[in-house]
Amino acid sequence: MHDPLRQALTRLTGALRHHGAVLGAGWGAVTGLSGILAAALVARTMPLWYKTDLLLILIWVLGSGVLVGALCGYAWPRPLPRRLHVLDRRLILSERLTTAWELEQGHINASGTMKQLQRKETLHALHGVDPRAVFPLHPPRAVMIAIGVLMLLLIPALLLPNPQEIELARRAARQQAAEAAVEQLETVRDTPDSYTHLRAH
Repeated sequence: MHDPLRQALTRLTGALRHHGAVLGAGWGAVTGLSGILAAALVARTMPLWYKTDLLLILIWVLGSGVLVGALCGYAWPRPLPRRLHVLDRRLILSERLTTAWELEQGHINASGTMKQLQRKETLHALHGVDPRAVFPLHPPRAVMIAIGVLMLLLIPALLLPNPQEIELARRAARQQAAEAAVEQLETVRDTPDSYTHLRAH
């Protein structure tokens, strides 16, 4: 027979972990967008990347930030005492869950009647709790606002013409010209008739 208190703790821990994953994914997105915005601004002062390069970097960094943030948020180590404290505080249980668990484990000396009363009171308090309301599966408002602001700043930073791309194009042209000259010299060197013709003149 399953222990109702353990079942409740497992259910609440799952809700806490899923909420942590969503929260971590949100902050991971904020971190990724912040990094891309900084890179886009730097690219307007120095010839570093084309807009297409920045867009590809944006996709990679944003996806990585969301994934790593979600994994860290879900798997963030929370020792049992800390977890109980968080659940008591977020669910406004006035330390009922922590006390009931400590009594169950024998960490608090009390009579059997006291243990049963505490357990019953805790389970009654947990019965009316909706974990989805306390641990929602969507990022908090602050995260959504931060993402919105960063996206608004990124749109012009990535889409408006960047004068540094002219210098990038010049560098690419010079590089191609140098490679073509080297290839031509190698072709002449490897062709005996051409080499003799050049020496004769």
